[in-house]
Order: sequence, then structure tokens, then C-alpha cells
Amino acid sequence: MIRPTVNIKFPIFALAVILFLGPHSIPGQSAEELAQYTGITLPKPETVPGVIVLKTKLNLGFNIQSADTISNIAKELGAQSIRKLAPEKGIKTSFSGAAATYVLQFSPSANINTLIEQLSDQPDIAYAEPAYTFKLFSVPDDLEYIKQQYLSQTQLKELLAIPSNHDVTVAIIDTGVDATHPDLQDHLIGGYNFLVTQNAPIDDSGHGTHIAGIIGARINNRLGTAGLNPKSKIISLKIASATGIGSQVAAAEALRYAVDHGARIINCSWGYFVYNQVLKEAIDYAIAQGVIVVAAMGNEGNSLKQFPAGFPGVIAVGAMDKNMNRASFSNIGEHVAFVEEGIGILSTAPAGKTASLTGTSQSAAIITGIASRILSYNPKLTAHEVATIMMLSAEPIGDGQRNPESGNGYIVVEKLFTALNIPSANGFIADDGAIEQDYKPGEAPSVAEPFWVTILLFPYRIVEFLFSGLI
Repeated sequence: MIRPTVNIKFPIFALAVILFLGPHSIPGQSAEELAQYTGITLPKPETVPGVIVLKTKLNLGFNIQSADTISNIAKELGAQSIRKLAPEKGIKTSFSGAAATYVLQFSPSANINTLIEQLSDQPDIAYAEPAYTFKLFSVPDDLEYIKQQYLSQTQLKELLAIPSNHDVTVAIIDTGVDATHPDLQDHLIGGYNFLVTQNAPIDDSGHGTHIAGIIGARINNRLGTAGLNPKSKIISLKIASATGIGSQVAAAEALRYAVDHGARIINCSWGYFVYNQVLKEAIDYAIAQGVIVVAAMGNEGNSLKQFPAGFPGVIAVGAMDKNMNRASFSNIGEHVAFVEEGIGILSTAPAGKTASLTGTSQSAAIITGIASRILSYNPKLTAHEVATIMMLSAEPIGDGQRNPESGNGYIVVEKLFTALNIPSANGFIADDGAIEQDYKPGEAPSVAEPFWVTILLFPYRIVEFLFSGLI
């Protein structure tokens, strides 16, 4: 199995993830608790009218009558409908097991807070909560860009010199993707509309199509733009409407769907400052299954943590400007992992067009594209190994150290070539995107472990060595 030289087992892996991604202390979910935690005046959290999400306790899940029990409770409280949280029509999903999650629909005018209190008093219910919304993290910009300037600014165009040997499945959880776009139509391998299950995940906003183009638009077809990894195979999962607003319940379903349908990377260019527990559980499931989850930091320009970027294990991405300074709108925090350009990013748009958008949404898509390119070169790498390679390839901005504004910094492709043991990116790039030098596609990447990491992990490795024969 091809692996980098860094090989850290689970206890050490967990520590390394904390070191890489930074602390992720998660504040309370109410606006009042968050305001006290951050010192920022917050708006009232927006929720889906009349919708409650509840989860049963483990013991109830073993009871074959559990669905009837929840249904009876819901009907007594006036619920109009109830469904188990999973895609319809028998689509494969991981929502199973002893504890079940349900979505209850009441009248839009119902007093949700009172209903949640009543449901929470039931002994068989683990939790009940409103269905919070989320929002996209990009805004329209100048539509007349004729060049993808961000590719040249940080030499990301040299990324195309990394041999793209294998297809990589990337799930884009967003507003859908235009399946007819000439730069994208050959890369879509499936999708699902979590808003209207009978319909295809058509993009009526443009946001999802834009994200898809950054990650995987075709190259060398004399059309439109170039994606960072044209070997990306995209699963389009629609959870947001044309307004850019969606439900975190749909997002949780989409996350599990993506994992269960083979996604190696999931891009989340959206978020909100409060979260549903069911969303966190879906993120935890994805990370436990070895899937890379990339999320945007948010565009408020403050330290307010947005989710899913704020969850442990998620690669949170902020934005920088063309001068390699943090973009003024990009949120900050100890959990930010990387920054990439996020201003005036040209990419695909519906109806075969191109457009320029600004936001941490676009920065997150760039990191997703880079991770996809790495896996395309060596699909045997684990999520942790990909994250480690990117961390070692990053250049901090500001004082040259990891910081709350830019995390580990932006990816330097030349360093990435070194980490992957590929000849220099300064070589000639052929029309097909492959560098015209000899390389060994099957060669194991060599990732040099920093000295301070070696010292810090030394006691753990001694214990691991002593007890290795007992495990």
C-alpha cells in the first residue's frame, strides 16, 4: 500500500489532527450563549417554519414499535406529517441502527419552542430541536473576467502538472450543478435533490455550478475555464434553493448520502452560526469513514464560528486577496486550516457561461480541488495523509506562523511537488496537463515529519511500541 513515510496510529492520529486543524471548542447552540462566548451581537437564528428534528434513545430503537410510538406522540401534539430521516425511494443510506432520527412537520404558525419542550419531556426522546437553516458563502462579482487570475497569482496553474492518474469522487453539497454545461457534463456521475425528491438536482442559483467548475472543469477543450482536477467525478447534491438558503436537516441527509455513495471528498461552501445536532452527527460519520470534509469559514469578517467549518476534523478554509492578505470579509478563528484566493474567482455558470464570484465558498472549492488532485495522483492516500501533505505544503501569511487569520496559510505547489516526490513544477506542462519529465506514478510520497512533531510524539510512540505486541 502506498503511504507517506508519516504513519501515525489512532491515538497519535487524533493528536495530530488537533495540531493540524487547531482547537475546536464548540460553544452552545443558542444565540444568547454564542453572544456571550464571542462578544458579538447575533441575530435571531433562522429556522424552517413548523419543523422539528428529534432523535430517539437507544433503547427505543430496539423496539419494533418505535416508529408507532413516535408517530403517536407527534399526532397528539398536532404534527401534520412525520418521516424517518433518510432519502426516499429506498436510496442507500446510513441512517439506521438502534437510535432513529425523525423530522416532524407542524403548522408553520405552531409554537415550536413549546412543542420542543413537550417532546423533550418524553422519556424515550434523546433530543428535539428546530431545523436551522444555513446560507451560502459567496456573492456576485464582476462578470467580465476573461482570465482565471487566481491560478496565476499563487502559481496554482502548476497544479495541472501533477499527474492525474485516477478518477476521484467529489460530492458537492450545494444548489445543484448544471449537468448540461460543456465544461462539466462529462464529470457528473449522479446526484439527488433533497428539496424536491422527484426532481433532478438542477442548479437554479449558479452557486453549485461555480463550485463544480473550480474543482473539476474540463481542460484543453478550448471552452470556458480549467478546473484544478478534471479527473474529479462529481456527485451533485442539492440542498439549497435559488435564494441560497437551505435546511441543515437536508444537509445532514446529503452528507450521509455522499459517504454511502463513495465520495472521497465532500465540499460544503455554506454554513451557519448555530447548528443542528443531526448535522454534527452526519459530519462525524463522514470523518469516521475516512472522507475529507472541506467547509468555508464564512463571510462576516469576524470571529464567529460557522458550522460545519467549526466542527472538529473539518478542513476549514478562509479567503485571501491577490496580495496574499486575509480578505476583509473572511471569518477568523483558531480552527481555520488554510486560506486561498476568494476574490473575483472565475468559474463555470449555468447555461454554458462563466461568471466571477467572491467568498470563502470559492476558497473552499480551491482546497477541495487540490485535495482531489492529490488523490488523483495517489488514491491510496488516507484523508489524514492528504491533510498532512497539504499542511507541509502550506506557506503561512502574516508573521510566517500559523495564526487565527490564515491558519497554515495557502498551498505552495512547488512544496506540494516535493511532498509528493514529483519532479519540479517548473518543467514544461504538456497539452494534456502532464509534466514532460519522467516520474513514477506509483512511487510513495515522502513526507518529512517536522522535528518538533517528532519530539512531541516521542512518548506516545514509546508506549505504542511497548504495547504493540499486545494488540
